[in-house]
Amino acid sequence: SSSAQGASGMSPGAISVTPVEPTNVAPELWAKPPQKPEASHGRVVDRERLCNDLVNTSVIAALIGGFALGTLHLGKPQNRPIDLTVYMLNVVSVHLCTCSCLTSAFLYQKANGLHDDEVSGWAS
Repeated sequence: SSSAQGASGMSPGAISVTPVEPTNVAPELWAKPPQKPEASHGRVVDRERLCNDLVNTSVIAALIGGFALGTLHLGKPQNRPIDLTVYMLNVVSVHLCTCSCLTSAFLYQKANGLHDDEVSGWAS
């Protein structure tokens, strides 16, 4: 009950302890233990998840690049600025998607060749 508590709000006989910072110990010893590297969605990164993400990136880039390449075969653009702009953006899109597919393939090969203990550190 509140009548049994003293002016400090503590029960009679309770001991008050004030935390003290250690002065003779290296600060890194008091730091939090290292955490496992995690993906942005809060899950631990492992080889299977990393390789799946790389394959998904490659597939999406191939689909977008394929659609952009398909529109290049529609014929010569007219001399209107908007037509030339769309045509040039399609050319750039095809090349960027090709670079994305190749980069994903190279990263997949590297991730697949790493030791299991090295994957999470390499991915982060």
